[in-house]
Formats: sequence, C-alpha cells, structure tokens
Amino acid sequence: GDYDHEVIHGSLPESRWQMKVILKKMGIGIVIVCAIGIGTIYVWSWLIMNKTYDLPFTSLNIPTHAASIEEGARLVRIAHCKDCHGEQFRGRVFREFDYKVKLVTPNVTQIVSGYSNEELEMLIRHGVKKNKRSVYFMPSPMYYELKDESVAKIIAYLRTIKPLLTPKNLPDDHTFYPLGRLEIIKGKFIQREFYKGAADKIDHAAPQQYANHDTTQLEFGKYLTMTTCSNCHGRNLKGNLAGTTPNLAIVNAYTKEQFIHLLKTGEGALGRKNLGLMSIMGKDHFRYLNEKEMNAIYSFLKTLGRQQKHATVRTPSGKNN
Repeated sequence: GDYDHEVIHGSLPESRWQMKVILKKMGIGIVIVCAIGIGTIYVWSWLIMNKTYDLPFTSLNIPTHAASIEEGARLVRIAHCKDCHGEQFRGRVFREFDYKVKLVTPNVTQIVSGYSNEELEMLIRHGVKKNKRSVYFMPSPMYYELKDESVAKIIAYLRTIKPLLTPKNLPDDHTFYPLGRLEIIKGKFIQREFYKGAADKIDHAAPQQYANHDTTQLEFGKYLTMTTCSNCHGRNLKGNLAGTTPNLAIVNAYTKEQFIHLLKTGEGALGRKNLGLMSIMGKDHFRYLNEKEMNAIYSFLKTLGRQQKHATVRTPSGKNN
C-alpha cells in the first residue's frame, strides 16, 4: 500500500510505519472490545428483563354494584395510577433519564380487556404481566399489601373504563440505553432497586404484614401509609436513596390541621408552600383520602420519630430496613 511505497522509496521511516500499523491494530482491538462489552450488556440485561415468574393466581370476588365501582375509582386516585398513566389512562412518556432510560407507561384502557381478573390481580400486586415477565417502575411492592377487597374494587372500576386511542407515536415500552441496561445488571448484585423489575423486589410467598392488622387507628394508619407513601419515601419511610424525598418523621413538625391541609391542597406549612412532587400528589391524589384515613395516617406518622430509634419497618421482601 502507500505505507509500503513510502518505506521503499525512503520517504517514511520504518519505525513510523510500524507505529501506525500498531495504532491501527490497537484501534481495531478497542472497537472489538467495546462491541463485545456492549453486546454482553444487552444480552445480560435482556436475560434479566425477560425472567419469568410462575406464580399461583388469587381469585377475588369482583363486585359489580355502583358503590364498589365508585370506591374503586377513589382507590385508583389515591394509588396515584394516573400520575404515571395519564389522566385518561392512555399512557405517556412518563420521564426520561439521560443516557439511561425513557420511561413509557402503556394505555391501560387497551390492556384491561385482554387480562382476566386473576391476571389483573397478579399485575397489580405482584408486578407480573400476562406473559409472566415483570413490569418495571410500577409500585407493585407497595400494592402487594393492598387488601383483597380493595384490589377487587380497583379491578371492578378498571372494567368500566372504555378503550381509548393510544397517543400518536407513543413507544410500546420503556427504552433502556446502554447505561440503563448496565444499571439493571448492577441491580442484581447491589441495592439499586430503582432499576430492578417490580416482581424482583417482592417475596411473593411472604404473608401480608399490614392488611390484616388495621383494627386500631395506628394500625390502620400504618396500613394506609405503607400502601400509599412507601413507593416515594422508601419502605422504611426514611426517604429515598436519592435524597429527593424526606424522612416522614418530618410530620412531627406539623399540627394535624397543617398535615390535613397538605394532603388536601398540596401546600406545605413549614415555610415552603410548593413542595414539588408532594404538592402534585396532594392536589391530584391524596385529597381523595377521607377524614378518617387522613387522621389515621397522621397518628401513625407521629410515632415515627420514636419508632425509628427503636424498631424497624419490615418490607415485602421479608427484610428489615
């Protein structure tokens, strides 16, 4: 080639020619290593994301009368399903983390008719889709603790939703970029639960810990808190690992009236009215809690300052935090 021609005629020292050959081979080697690395990340993450879960179905008595359907609609509001799936459940691009993942929620109105009641219960409480694979970024670990009667009413309401067109150009699923896929792999070995499949965060054989023990105001408040607040504030209620949500022991600084005002309006009372996501949750979702529920949550949260010093909150995985 040109290098040989230049060496033969003495215009290019042999050492320079050899160096260029070495650099060219190194460049090819780096490209091959990168390709193998990216390929490994894609294959490994694909295997993790396509893990299947063979779990027994739970049969629920799905009510059909208007009062239960109306209650199901209220519970859906409190569970903030529309925060992710959109006001009409048509799905949307929920959020995008640069270079990691684009979060896409599906059109629920198109999905419900293709699921049996048992499959819907499996999806809501266990995070397992009809194809036996896990959903991602759905708060099923929190919904795992919902009572049977509450899940039954939610399903009853979902059955009444009429199919709507999916927004134009909405992707079919989440898009995981190489860095996001790497997070999925890392999530198998370290506590990076954000990138774990919902089903992978749950001990599906573990008994419910709060649903059947709400006989007092405190226990009822604990049940409501763990099925409403734990997805954002952590299953130990001390705030998420990213530090974007506070320890719920902060409620000790609120009077009952201030706390109920926060839930109803989204307005904070400690010198800052706009609390970001919490303000949205209050205005759009928590205002659907009734007075009894709000009082019970406040009573339980008031105990957290003492409780977190002496005890732990157990999680659906059976571990203590």
